[in-house]
Amino acid sequence: MPVHASAAIAPVAIGLGELLRQYHLGLVLITGGTHGGAAAELPVQWVHSSNMVDPTPFLTPRTVLLTTGTQFAGGPDSAEAEAYVRRLLGVGVTALGFGVGVDWRRIPTALVDACERLDLPLFRVPYATPFIAIAQTAVQLLGAQARARDSWALEAQRAVANAAAQRDGLAGVVREAASRLGRWIAVADRTGRIIEAAPRGAREAAGDEAIRREVRRLVERGTRASRVSGVGGGVGSGSSGRRGQSYGEGSTEVTGEVTGEAASGAPGGAPRDTVTGGTARPATDEAVEMQTLGRSGRLLGALITPAGVQDHAERTLLGLVAALVTVQLEHRAGQGEAETSLRSAVLRLLLAGETELAEGVATGVLPRLPRGRISVVRLEDVDTLGQGLIDDLRSLATRPGLLTAPLGVGLEPGVEAGAGAVLICEASQADAVRRTLTEHRTPAGVSERGLLGDLGSLLEQAEIALARARSTGTDGPVTYRPALHGGMLRLLDSPEARKQAESLLAPVRQHDRRNDDTVERALAVWLAHHGQTSPAAVELGVHRHTLRSRVQTAATLLQRDLDDPDTRAELWAALRVLGATA
Repeated sequence: MPVHASAAIAPVAIGLGELLRQYHLGLVLITGGTHGGAAAELPVQWVHSSNMVDPTPFLTPRTVLLTTGTQFAGGPDSAEAEAYVRRLLGVGVTALGFGVGVDWRRIPTALVDACERLDLPLFRVPYATPFIAIAQTAVQLLGAQARARDSWALEAQRAVANAAAQRDGLAGVVREAASRLGRWIAVADRTGRIIEAAPRGAREAAGDEAIRREVRRLVERGTRASRVSGVGGGVGSGSSGRRGQSYGEGSTEVTGEVTGEAASGAPGGAPRDTVTGGTARPATDEAVEMQTLGRSGRLLGALITPAGVQDHAERTLLGLVAALVTVQLEHRAGQGEAETSLRSAVLRLLLAGETELAEGVATGVLPRLPRGRISVVRLEDVDTLGQGLIDDLRSLATRPGLLTAPLGVGLEPGVEAGAGAVLICEASQADAVRRTLTEHRTPAGVSERGLLGDLGSLLEQAEIALARARSTGTDGPVTYRPALHGGMLRLLDSPEARKQAESLLAPVRQHDRRNDDTVERALAVWLAHHGQTSPAAVELGVHRHTLRSRVQTAATLLQRDLDDPDTRAELWAALRVLGATA
């Protein structure tokens, strides 16, 4: 779906049907609206009269053109009538009104046929109805529509402001605004995760991963506007080859090839949008708009809505929503930063063995701290976590007996941190945490059970288990067991060990590079088979005499006795450090 960070504000419009229904005018619809939508729903923003053969230089989109047909002296043929209608459609004329009884007793057949074929609404204006009466009526209807929209805007703004004063201020604002606008609204935080949305299905509509990336890009750059095209493959995919086209003040996004009828339902590519409740609407809802929230240099997220040409009343309401949501997010950010700092402080106190002091600090602010036998869970950096998992962890964090805390500088309370996050859970909560991580296929490390006094060692166990989850690509929690330590070989994971290994194996590696040989590989496989030549030769796909020759070459280059178990152990350790044992 395309993304737009700004949209044109549509002038007030009425539906063509509303004008045609003014019975005192005596207007009669002859043809139109069969291909591009019902004629009654097409928007009208002005009425103009002209008898020019080509009046298009003086017309604007969504205009009703009135004519008496003087330009058709002698009667238009089919080609002339079609060319005339195409010119009108090319500039976005909504409909053509033909006044009979002046130059023509009835509308020329060729013009009727052209309007029907090209889908331009055509209506008959009786002799007794002056064109100025039609224009005056349109102005009155537009004025009434503008006043109605102003009243709607005031009432909607009052309702949204009242919602902001309720306990669930942010959610209330979003729900009320979505209800008033009749479209979904979502609020994303600075990482792109949807934190509020209405109505119920809006979270899914706004939760596209590409939208999340775009929000993050806007926040990181401090950008106020962005435009990304692409349909179906997600925001910014650019795979559809579609493009948008705008048309002046009342612009709309047209998806599809902007040529002929495919672009707009009308030849020439002019917009043929419709009117709902007197407000111009685009013919597609495939796009979304974003509006960043927060102060310059401290953006907090984005307001996301379906893209569409909005009138002044709707734009004003959305501006109020953005302001109120920003205030709510500022408040949340302050609370979140304070809670994050508090959780970090509690974690540090627990690691220092100050359990009583930690409980005193947390009392009345955080849920009850874990008691009895506990487990420690280590999570990845928040950037790797999905929104669903974040929501579930926030829910878990409200339970007594479970503490979530950041291990670095976090952005959100409890579960986010630059270096990851830790969960300390008592036995009654451990299964719920494990189940949540499994359902979301999230790598995590889980310690053995112990007491709060053992928190330091339990955290180390969780770190080791998380490292194993990362290295093995496990989609879910990995529980610590002593074997994960890797015994003494774990000590090889140091820069000094690597330096020693490179020095030890340097003669073999230099030989292989100079002679395009594979002595190092042969040595590694031979050692892996405990010095047994035949199975090692089979694995390498060489004759056993060839393998013996390469092993002897290694012994010569290294000046080592390969029958000595200490030598074999040292060489195996060196090969392992350099990753040559795989």
